[in-house]
Amino acid sequence: MVLAAGASTRRRTWAGLAGFVALGAATVSRYANVVVLGCAVIAVLVAWRLRAVRLPGSAVAWWLGSVGVFGAGVAIFDTLIYGGPLRSGYRPGEITVSLGALGPNLRYMPAHLIQAMPVLVLGLGGLAGLAAAWLRGRRAGGQQAAVARRDLAVALALAACWAAIWALYATYAWTAAPGLSTLQAARFYVPALGAISLLGAWLLVRVPRRQPVVAVAALAVAAALSGLGAGPS
Repeated sequence: MVLAAGASTRRRTWAGLAGFVALGAATVSRYANVVVLGCAVIAVLVAWRLRAVRLPGSAVAWWLGSVGVFGAGVAIFDTLIYGGPLRSGYRPGEITVSLGALGPNLRYMPAHLIQAMPVLVLGLGGLAGLAAAWLRGRRAGGQQAAVARRDLAVALALAACWAAIWALYATYAWTAAPGLSTLQAARFYVPALGAISLLGAWLLVRVPRRQPVVAVAALAVAAALSGLGAGPS
């Protein structure tokens, strides 16, 4: 609802608040989802500060206030249950995040990602298509340019969520290891699936009806990658 300038302030406020509550609930179920919540906060603040859209200050206050309430609730829960606001149910040292894990993870992650989430191919295609539409819109100007800017802004926010999840797990010592099956590894990347799917959906929805072969080819590529079954060597 950040870019829905045509909707009423009340509707934008409540719809956005519902979205932030959902992101908070997702973070409670898996703390790693906090990076998605963080991307949402940054996207809202950037849109508000740049005045790219008429974003009501009251709506921003409600949205960010809900994040503050969520953070306080998690801190209280962790303190009462685990003994500290930044603690979790894991033993000390069990969760390791470091740049040293990048090399080993990059040996195994790509194959797991392609096999478990072939829709990422559509997501990349959607991102490229949005960038191309933005370039065409700049040349055309007018309403087409405005729509292209809005679509690209949403795409960048989704891409940031997608990249943040994978960047986090690329530095996580448990993410990929020899002998770990794709099914076991895929659970780490699930939070990114929503953003990828939305970008891929844009690609398929925007394909002109006169070019159905493009949509069929894109789906065929995703299906082929899904059926490869090739794990890391």
